[in-house]
Amino acid sequence: LLRVFTTGEILGTREKQDIEIALAPVSDIYGCAEMFALAVRPVREDHFYVCDPHVIVETEEASVPGMKDLIVTNLDNRAQPLIRYRVGDLIDGLQPPEKDARFPFTTFRRIVGRNAEIVRLPNGLSLHPIQAFGGMLFRQYPSITRHRVVWNGTTLTFAFETAGPLPRA
Repeated sequence: LLRVFTTGEILGTREKQDIEIALAPVSDIYGCAEMFALAVRPVREDHFYVCDPHVIVETEEASVPGMKDLIVTNLDNRAQPLIRYRVGDLIDGLQPPEKDARFPFTTFRRIVGRNAEIVRLPNGLSLHPIQAFGGMLFRQYPSITRHRVVWNGTTLTFAFETAGPLPRA
């Protein structure tokens, strides 16, 4: 069976679909430079399985509603272990293994990149630049009909065309 394993930024739905049409089904491997493969999202699954035998994953409340700061401990690196290392990424929260799960590991469904990169708007909305540039975030708001991101060398501007008011945070 042919599969594509991605290891960079977590792909959006459209990028995943394009790869699957051109090559093969996609599985995401989530990690960081300090610890490879913290979690894996198998082909056609909507959640990540934490590599529990190799890492301890914890969370703490974050400043972004509905998200948690990710804290990991690598159990394989005996030379230079990272204990309770705050990765800087945000996830939606940890779920214990389900009784009849395909794999008996802790899971989470969503990763939103680095907390330090979150842009907080005056109206209280928060967004992540990768989501903004790719437009994934804006698809959550049906009232946004078109958007454009403009960088003039000094200022980053988000221009929206809307069919109604934007929700408040």
